[in-house]
Amino acid sequence: MERWCPRLGEDHGRIPKVADWVRHVRELTRTGRSGDVLDVLEGAAGTDPDAARELGHLLLRTSWLGDGAERWLRRAVAARPDDAEAALLLATALATRCGRIAGTPGRPCGDAGALAAEACGLYRTVLRLDPGSGAAASGLALLLGETVVTGPDVPDAAAAARRALEIDPDEPVALAVLADRTGDERVRERADAFAPPIPSARWGAGTSVSPFGHGKPGRYDFFVVEVAVEVTDRGETATGFAVLRDVEQLRTFEACSSPPGRATAYRYERGVLVAKHTASRLSGRTFGEVAEGAGEPLPVGHPVRHDGEPLRYGANGLERPDEPL
Repeated sequence: MERWCPRLGEDHGRIPKVADWVRHVRELTRTGRSGDVLDVLEGAAGTDPDAARELGHLLLRTSWLGDGAERWLRRAVAARPDDAEAALLLATALATRCGRIAGTPGRPCGDAGALAAEACGLYRTVLRLDPGSGAAASGLALLLGETVVTGPDVPDAAAAARRALEIDPDEPVALAVLADRTGDERVRERADAFAPPIPSARWGAGTSVSPFGHGKPGRYDFFVVEVAVEVTDRGETATGFAVLRDVEQLRTFEACSSPPGRATAYRYERGVLVAKHTASRLSGRTFGEVAEGAGEPLPVGHPVRHDGEPLRYGANGLERPDEPL
């Protein structure tokens, strides 16, 4: 397996191999050694489906390159087909890769279509196992809103969005998908009321207009991390976004995300942007040390809207200027 965490190149002989990987991971997290968690999970994932799911989950949140998350999540789903969380995470990983392929010139469209069909089936499996999963319902709506999926009993994007709105009537991603598919401007206004675009002028120096606190409160707290990563020897950069549900995930992202880059963290409370943290203003502290989060965290696998655009849970992919990553 390709190793994504920069700290895995260090000597980890000090970490004992323990059978109780759950306890070990909790202890590492508690003591601020999130960067060592990947090593422990990798040691257990080969034989324990729960560890495989957690390793895939960690890679889904921290890996910009490759499909390491998909490998481990496939193993978890194969071992336990009724594990709704593993199926949801795998669906998210496939949908993210599908979007990356679809946006890459020269890549066969059939590759994206096959991934989308598989992701659709997994989202529907999750909804069969857990009919109240807003994460699966909104994830399916977003997938069908972006990609054509054909097959028996596959709903159209509008129907999928309506089902998501039955679970959460104010869910911004589903509202946006429904507005796109129906052309209903009243629905569009509702979507933008909960997750409005951020006018770039609001970030300008000396402006008296605050970018924070705009929009109608929703339900969940979460973080969006924007990363500009150098992807060529000429210094060219590509931008990636990571959607994280709580402060602990933010800390793990800082410890394990690879490749590193210039990052900005946006903090949302009940779906409303309330703070923006840039590394240059942290005075040597980490995002995890200055961020807060006391509300209801975003459910695992749930998509969000940031600056008026949909983002999937976890790392949303990164592309080099001349090739997909």
